[in-house]
Amino acid sequence: MHLSCNGYTYPTEGGEVVASEKFSPEWSEAGWILYRMPRGSYFKVLYGREGKEVGFSVIDYDHAQDLIAKHKVTPVF
Repeated sequence: MHLSCNGYTYPTEGGEVVASEKFSPEWSEAGWILYRMPRGSYFKVLYGREGKEVGFSVIDYDHAQDLIAKHKVTPVF
């Protein structure tokens, strides 16, 4: 799968969701998701009110670790 946003495409194959945050109010789908890629890079996808991708950016390792520490996704089994 590839994520396309604002004219850019980023491959998400093998990416793992490691952190996320949903913004208030609860009825909104706005928020972000942080992915860790197989080679160790990280990128963050931003979502608007309707849950539509509105942007993404590559995140450096230190910033990613801060986000994971605060917003880590717990796997559901």
